[in-house]
Amino acid sequence: MDKTADTRMAFREAVEVASAVIYRVDPVGIAYQSDEYAPEADRILAGGRSAENVEGLVDVVTSVFDAMFWSGACSSVKAREIAAELWPTVRQLHGKA
Repeated sequence: MDKTADTRMAFREAVEVASAVIYRVDPVGIAYQSDEYAPEADRILAGGRSAENVEGLVDVVTSVFDAMFWSGACSSVKAREIAAELWPTVRQLHGKA
């Protein structure tokens, strides 16, 4: 398998992890199917490239939910919970120390 295929597989696996975390936290109250938050998970992981730490990822989570739903859709407590759980995945995915 080439490096691009490996990267795509790693991203898909990371989206599954992120979707599961967001589904469990259910910041908007729409968790009816396990993949309900897949679009948000995808955007959070892509945006996570710019995050330098958990606080930066909290900002990404908040902005994704603001854009996908409405301003303030994800409370700061839930955004922090999601970011803290996803930070190790983001670090690994984007090769952050």
